[in-house]
Order: sequence, then C-alpha cells, then structure tokens
Amino acid sequence: MTPAGRKRVMAKEHILVVDDEENILELVKYNLTKEGYGVTCVATGEEAVSEARAKTPDLVILDLMLPGVDGLDGMVSTFVPGRSPCLECLFPGPAPQKQPPAILGPLPGLVASIQSLEALKIILGLEGLLLGRLLYIRGAPLTFKEIEIKKNPDCVICRPLREGRDDA
Repeated sequence: MTPAGRKRVMAKEHILVVDDEENILELVKYNLTKEGYGVTCVATGEEAVSEARAKTPDLVILDLMLPGVDGLDGMVSTFVPGRSPCLECLFPGPAPQKQPPAILGPLPGLVASIQSLEALKIILGLEGLLLGRLLYIRGAPLTFKEIEIKKNPDCVICRPLREGRDDA
C-alpha cells in the first residue's frame, strides 16, 4: 500500500480524526481505513480529549474552530503523540461549554482540504506535517500564519508518554 521508497510516519497505526462536519469525517476515515489505518472519528474537542485519554492515538488530525472565532477564521494542526504537542498541551483543562460559532462561506472547505492534505502526507509517508505548528487561517483578508506549539511539561496526556508509559 505504501509507495516504494516511502516510509510510513508511524510505527503504530491508530488515528484519531476530529471534525464537526460528518461528511469530512467520513471522507478522511474512508481514505485512511482503505490504506490500512485504524481510525476513530469524533466531532468535538471534548470527545477528542476523552478518546485520547482512553486510548492514546498514534496521530490526531484536528480541525479547530474555537469559541470566539467568527466563522471566517480556521485552524489546522496534526498531533502525533510522543512526537508533537497534543491537544491538551494547546488547550489545557476542560473544553468550554459554549455554542460553536457560525460557519460562513467556503472556509470549512479550505480547512478540510488542508486536513485531507495532512492525511495524504501520512498515507504517502511524506514529510512536512503540521507537527508542533498550528496553521491559523484568516478568511476575510485571506492570510495564513503558522504558530509554534510547544509541549506542556505538565500535560496529563504527554507526560506519561515521555515517562515511557501509555496510561494517559
């Protein structure tokens, strides 16, 4: 399945996909499953943290739409436990219980396309994943900004991985 001369990014093969759009979850899951990956799909950040605590995934593909964002902005990052900061490092503590922002125009499609590109890079064993980086997209002026994400030394999910345990 992996093209000759290309290595898979992961030794294990369980991927957690987080997106609030059912059709995007189905598309990403279909393609990753077809390539032999085990895939768990969830629709909220709270479910993602719960799933990651229950069974540490080898990779997280995440669509971030945060409270306070007007629907014209979007964020994308890729998380690989042990190799990059995790969702809990980025947003420690429980998820806020707020209504999601209105989603306007084509920005969700742009974010989904970037997520699909990240999934393809994983499938094909390509480099350049958004590990330790958050791609912030501002829709109105159409600008892109990369923000570095650092591991939180006190992270309840990453700390057990650093200490050689998988009981996060």
